[in-house]
Amino acid sequence: MKNLITILSLSLFMLGGAIAAPAQSNNFKAQGFYYKAKELKEAGSYRSAISYCKKAEEALEGSNLELQYLYILCYYYDGDYVNAQKEMARFFDFKGDKNNQIKRFDKSVERITDDETKAITKLMVDIDEKADYENTHVTCGHCKGSGKESYHKSCSYCDGEGTTKYYSTCSHCNGKGGEYFNQGTAVGTHWFECVFCGGEGKSGPKYRNCSHCSGKGYTIDTRTCSVCYGSGKVAKE
Repeated sequence: MKNLITILSLSLFMLGGAIAAPAQSNNFKAQGFYYKAKELKEAGSYRSAISYCKKAEEALEGSNLELQYLYILCYYYDGDYVNAQKEMARFFDFKGDKNNQIKRFDKSVERITDDETKAITKLMVDIDEKADYENTHVTCGHCKGSGKESYHKSCSYCDGEGTTKYYSTCSHCNGKGGEYFNQGTAVGTHWFECVFCGGEGKSGPKYRNCSHCSGKGYTIDTRTCSVCYGSGKVAKE
């Protein structure tokens, strides 16, 4: 009887170890994803960091304070305030009533500090306000979210005419405007104005397409969107 109990105990111990091994392996894999996410967050690659946070959560089959802290910062710095607000709610759930649902990392992973909790608390109002704004506004259809709009600006080179005038040298007087003729001893030398250019030394004007606006009379410029006033968002109807 004693030998039977010993065999059963040993079998249960070995079975428990076999079950625990994959779970332990997943925990270390989750930690690897977590550290990769931290590394990407520090490098400013917030969206990539979020994808590794999700992988860590899947491997861990749940979340914890450390992972939630990383989620919040990544979403916040990426400008996704709605998701930052959701992850912040989970963070404070774990700090409060749902503490028993935390899926912990191995003891080698550093725990969330009081200073980090304080930092999230300070961000709370900002995240809530920005998330509420995101929930009540949509991307401006006029500027497609850029905050800028294009408009036709009158060409300053041709004053909106689309053409510029130019003159050519008078071929009759070679640009001199006339010439002197000696009319004899009594009269002397007298200046005669060129009848073809009226003494201007040039002929024209002639017109050609403005090279600055390609003959359109305007150029394309940008200004602050007249619908969203530069915010890139408008209130939902």
